[in-house]
Amino acid sequence: MASELTKEQWIEILLNSELTKEVDLAMFQAIYSFDGHKAYASQVGILLGYKGKSPHAPLNSEVGLYAKRITKLYDIEFTKRTEKKYKFWDIFFNGWEEGRYFIWELKSPLVEALRECKLTGEQPYPEEIETPESTENLSEGLKRQL
Repeated sequence: MASELTKEQWIEILLNSELTKEVDLAMFQAIYSFDGHKAYASQVGILLGYKGKSPHAPLNSEVGLYAKRITKLYDIEFTKRTEKKYKFWDIFFNGWEEGRYFIWELKSPLVEALRECKLTGEQPYPEEIETPESTENLSEGLKRQL
């Protein structure tokens, strides 16, 4: 059994709409947006619109469901927490406690796959958008088209 997924496996998973749902991508994109690709689980929950005393709780559920969907196609060995309890999050994240908060940090192969699939959620500046080569001269600020 494998305990780590490769970048190539993550690419397959991210592009498989049966495995990866919008909420999963939104969670990854939220964490990706933080410095070092790490954030408190509650910060991610708040970014995704969850409210209340435990904005991370719906994410914890989704992480478990997502991990279980992945194990139907990939041979994953989850880290045991206690008898019959597992750390489902550890296929996606490195995790640790800081005070009363729990930090999720995207694992490197997942970060690389998000980048390669252009699923980071980052919006390029106009000058970074690739355009086809053109023989036309473009002039900035013209009020009419040539």
